[in-house]
Amino acid sequence: MRLSNATVLHDSDNTVYSYLAELRNIAVNSRLLSPTTLSGFKQAKVLIGSRRVRRQQYDQVTDHIGGDEEDQDLEYDLRAADQVAIVDDMIAFQQFGGDIFCAPQEDILEGEYGSTYPRYSASTSETVDFYRSLGCKQLSDLVLEVPRGTNEIFGSKAAQGVRSLILERLPFFLEHHGNATQVTTWLSEKGNFIVRMFKEVMTTRSIDFAGAKSTISVVTSATTRRKGQGPMELWLADNTRMDMYEIATSLGHSLFRTWKVHHALLLMTILSSDLHTLWRRGYNSEFKDSSIS
Repeated sequence: MRLSNATVLHDSDNTVYSYLAELRNIAVNSRLLSPTTLSGFKQAKVLIGSRRVRRQQYDQVTDHIGGDEEDQDLEYDLRAADQVAIVDDMIAFQQFGGDIFCAPQEDILEGEYGSTYPRYSASTSETVDFYRSLGCKQLSDLVLEVPRGTNEIFGSKAAQGVRSLILERLPFFLEHHGNATQVTTWLSEKGNFIVRMFKEVMTTRSIDFAGAKSTISVVTSATTRRKGQGPMELWLADNTRMDMYEIATSLGHSLFRTWKVHHALLLMTILSSDLHTLWRRGYNSEFKDSSIS
């Protein structure tokens, strides 16, 4: 079965779904493939990727694909592993999803197990990361982000409150996704985790991947910055409503080697929910409030 290069197809196209079915079968049985076959997969243009295009034509005003999802088609193409990105950041995907080809957002292809562990420790979890194992990179690793904060607000109680909230709630998330003690201990140590409040935070994001170059500057409510093995800084904006999803996404990419979209949603929920609700859902019973009957 073959797909013609750069073919614009509707989501319901049977050719795409048939090819995806073949890839799923290969992914499930990838451990049975010989090293020679796997090497061939890494070099050949056999991985399906897609990018968003306007249904009628490209936007003539901006460099980015915009509009509602109903106004867009997916352009599918068979690409080599080094030409396909794995979507682990929905914000970046919204910004650059029309510029580059991305992997299907399916666990069986992207990877199912052991998907979160600290950036500063080795993973002992066995993973089934088919696209990643062939050389595909995470979208967040391809995006260069340069934050700029204006008029820092020193001694912000709101910033310290967010820091305390994160240190309190992160173990709830890590209960089932990694070593809670190791991560929270590192963050709690003096100077390792700093939360700063600015009047405004602007981030310039750029990508240069597989022949596509794009840059966009946006106002954001939260972003992280970390140089090498130095402290992790979370920057918050005072001029906009605090967005827990942006906080969760920023934290995830700074703390973990591998990050998935649904992890950001889960961490956002944990950060936004009260302790009573989290306890009722079965998270970390040792944090149960004594006033709860």
